[in-house]
Amino acid sequence: MIEVITDPSYEELEEKNRQLKGRLKEARLSCRMSWSLALVCMAMSAASTLLLVLTWSGYIMR
Repeated sequence: MIEVITDPSYEELEEKNRQLKGRLKEARLSCRMSWSLALVCMAMSAASTLLLVLTWSGYIMR
């Protein structure tokens, strides 16, 4: 026997839409946070590399 699939009600669609909007908002926030962390790591890496080069070249002495 073939089951009849009924269309979802308007309230069900509204609830699903609300859930998807919340997930999208969380995903965007997570993406922004990861970009911020990547930027901080890149800046720290650049600063430490610069200090290392200056130390090895003799511009920074004990």
